[in-house]
Amino acid sequence: MNLPRTAGFSISTLQYLARLLAAAALCVGFWNGAARAADDVLVIRGVSIHGRFDGGEDIARGTVIIRNGRIAAVGDMNLAAPGDATVIEVEGGSITPGLIDAHALLEPTDRITDEARNGRPRQPLPVPSPDVLARLAAAGHDHHEEDAKVDPLAAPELTWVQPDNMVDGESCCDGSECALASSHEAMGEGNVCPVCGQVIMSGMDRLRYASGLAPRSSLVESSSEVVPHTYVVDSINFRSPDFDRLVRGGVTTVFAAPDSAAVIGPRGAVVRTAGPIKGRVMQDSGDVLASFGSDSFRFGGGNQSPFGTYVTNRTRRPNSRMGVAWVFRKAFYDAEKHAAGQPVTGADQPPVEAFESLSAIRGGQTPLRIKARLQRDIETAYRLAEEFGLKFTLVEATEAYKCMPAITAHDAPVIFGPIYVDPTGVRAFSEETRESLLSTIKMLVDAGLQPAITAMDLREEDGLARQAMYAMRAGLTFDEALKAVTLTPAKMLGVADEVGSIEVGKRGDVVVWNGEPFGATSRPVAVVMDGKVVYDAR
Repeated sequence: MNLPRTAGFSISTLQYLARLLAAAALCVGFWNGAARAADDVLVIRGVSIHGRFDGGEDIARGTVIIRNGRIAAVGDMNLAAPGDATVIEVEGGSITPGLIDAHALLEPTDRITDEARNGRPRQPLPVPSPDVLARLAAAGHDHHEEDAKVDPLAAPELTWVQPDNMVDGESCCDGSECALASSHEAMGEGNVCPVCGQVIMSGMDRLRYASGLAPRSSLVESSSEVVPHTYVVDSINFRSPDFDRLVRGGVTTVFAAPDSAAVIGPRGAVVRTAGPIKGRVMQDSGDVLASFGSDSFRFGGGNQSPFGTYVTNRTRRPNSRMGVAWVFRKAFYDAEKHAAGQPVTGADQPPVEAFESLSAIRGGQTPLRIKARLQRDIETAYRLAEEFGLKFTLVEATEAYKCMPAITAHDAPVIFGPIYVDPTGVRAFSEETRESLLSTIKMLVDAGLQPAITAMDLREEDGLARQAMYAMRAGLTFDEALKAVTLTPAKMLGVADEVGSIEVGKRGDVVVWNGEPFGATSRPVAVVMDGKVVYDAR
């Protein structure tokens, strides 16, 4: 049967064309939608704009436009913005670049998640039920009467390792079976047990670790004191609640530093605090950290001298400052011997895998940091650096004010902090904080240096934003303090082309404050990363 024709086209042809046009319309709609999705625009208006640095002066009341994750325009309130953009307006608020911590110590784990405990706060371990206590008693374990009942779903105060003396997954104590457990109290707070390596603390002191690292929480490879061939990025838990705390404090980028439990430790990493995990690592092999002072033999399990005839894998150097210098020097001389094909002998030699990394440090291919607090440790670091021709970044530098000529003579970068009145964490048990000064950061700036400020393991009210406030209280101007937690650390980390200032073309990493940044009552109310709001407390 022949179909009727209309204007030279059959009905079947018209139907085909109609379907083709419909399909084309769908495609056009799809691509327009895709274009709109790709053309993601965020506009932040009505805020004072700080941190333009080389990009121009601050703007008292202006507009920042972020398009497709990058800063597209910065201007006053007359700056035109797309009508379909997402708009953030905070009357009386301000905006800065995302804060950058140049030496953050990350807390890797939280045994019980916020979801599991429904937002309940951290508490000590739960007391076992009466029937479990009976079974514990039958097994020869006595319950401590002073223990108080707590929420069984709450998280522990500190990182808790499951002990061996468990009954139905519960225990009446911490499982310590140290031969000198009964003498721990007599050893005195801050000392280290020579048998089990435990740092002796009071109950109140333990609370000081609640917002930072647990007292013996070291992730550094402990088979040697020289491990520059290992990487911090391998131990980062990107789902750790510590990243949430950093974001709430306005921190968008950190140098994930190793802890100070080794004389020459692992390589750190530059990571972002939020966003898709696959895009969080900016640099996976950053600076190597060396530790001068007492941390390398007191932090973590702790090193000990021989205890009579009793020895463990912790009976080794260093257990003194002289031992630290010995291990550091021997490591580089051993690497020199190994490179020359000579046999490496003697105690305290590094693992073979470390020699290539040590040679790279000495040759300048791998950046080095040295963490030192006391004047004598800082000066020792410079002497040893001269001996091996090393360049390094000085970290923490508590007593820098005592040796300013040595620091300025070497023109070494400085990452200073944290700033505190009462030391916490590992520093609380060290004599290395007794003569700290709040004004040291001001002296470093006045000496012509451009130090970065770090909060290290401190968070919340003592986090990086508060560190900048402390620096201003100590005499820094607002611009100097802001630069010390944004552009300066970005330059140190080699990411200043991406982050660290509010400039067109850089990543859309910004912090919106409810007032002027670093004020006593100011706080971040929105944190934006790559143009996406990752924290919103408006």
